[in-house]
Amino acid sequence: MASTLDADKPGCSAAVGIDGQVVWRGVRGLADLAAQRPITPDAVFDIGSVTKQFTAAAILLLAQDGRLATTDPVGEHLDGLPAWAQDTTLDSLIRHTSGLPDLFALMADAGVVPEQLFTQADALRLITAVPETTDRRGGYVYSNSGYVLLAEVVRAISGVPLSEFLQQRIFGPLGLTMTVGHLAAVPDKPTSYDRDDTAPGGFTAITPSQFGVIGPGGIQTTPSDLVRWGDNYRTGAVGGRALLDAQLANPVRAGRALYGAGLDIEHDGDIGHGGGWHGFMTEFLVSADRHVTVAVTCNARLSRALSATLLGLWSVS
Repeated sequence: MASTLDADKPGCSAAVGIDGQVVWRGVRGLADLAAQRPITPDAVFDIGSVTKQFTAAAILLLAQDGRLATTDPVGEHLDGLPAWAQDTTLDSLIRHTSGLPDLFALMADAGVVPEQLFTQADALRLITAVPETTDRRGGYVYSNSGYVLLAEVVRAISGVPLSEFLQQRIFGPLGLTMTVGHLAAVPDKPTSYDRDDTAPGGFTAITPSQFGVIGPGGIQTTPSDLVRWGDNYRTGAVGGRALLDAQLANPVRAGRALYGAGLDIEHDGDIGHGGGWHGFMTEFLVSADRHVTVAVTCNARLSRALSATLLGLWSVS
């Protein structure tokens, strides 16, 4: 990683895990350009859409509990939704086949700007105003809107917010230090940056957003904890084999890969997900044999080619 990132610019933190043990950690770059504060292996990043597998797992755990079925219409569990909610299943929300337009498109149409406080209730208001979805249903159309609804289903069925449910059922049992919420206070969290050729050093700090929505994203954590989580796909310590099977069952075609329950399923059997949020960038990958997990988090929108190079670190195994 040292050969691909500059020490005096925004950078990345990475970890490799084998059978749940962190066998390598590496960092390069600065967490704060103004303060010249370096990124450390324990720095916490916003992992964006890598969160989706946790939201999907929460729904699947509730299905294991007999509290719901993934074939249930979302309207069976949430009040106040339009007619389309009566035949839009939880499965279709999980796998992005519901036809719901993406939340960020709805926000743009409504004139919402990043500096404006935007809450879970605001997101539900925009989604509830969608008149119909039938002309888009069936095929894979990535939609953050569906994961907002899934988070609300977790709250409605379990009686606690998604953040608390994940702590009780996943983070706590696996000993993971993870926080849910883009607006959560996280000590020493790196500043995120945009490329800017006119700025000193070529980067400009991004003003923190006021986006208060959880479900599609929102988890704050380290690469080390991500690789510890990745080992659950091997062990089934949380959810057992039934959860693992459900996470990969009935995938839909999504470009060159398949998409399961908040997971990309590659042609070679690797699974994972990428995430990008407000300058932060994350890549998460579990090997086909489920023994090796790699996680890379960065505090700038670095190229996908660089991410692919960093993910090649798992060759150390």
